[in-house]
Amino acid sequence: MKKSVPAPAPRPVLATIAAIAAIGGSLVIAACGGGNGGGISLPVLPPAPAPAPTPAPPAPAPLGTLDGSVPLVIGHRGLPGLYPEETKVAYEAAADAGADSLETDLHLNNDC
Repeated sequence: MKKSVPAPAPRPVLATIAAIAAIGGSLVIAACGGGNGGGISLPVLPPAPAPAPTPAPPAPAPLGTLDGSVPLVIGHRGLPGLYPEETKVAYEAAADAGADSLETDLHLNNDC
């Protein structure tokens, strides 16, 4: 004994044609710039407001010594973390970075 499976209900032809026309029309409108030439125009949303600026962090307090005075910054061999030690560029960079004094670690010997 065979079971008969009912055939799917036919869709109305008019509804299918209307759906295809709607999709095709929206593609035409999108392709030609949205139809702003007197046809259907879609509302344009305004841009979102800019976020409020965050307050600047407080400036760090200057570091002091044990008695509260400002420390003396010495450029030992220039600025060796960024430049080769004991070179003109290292000493100039240490002075530009705000060193109060430069320590050269250079000694004269009998050859000079």
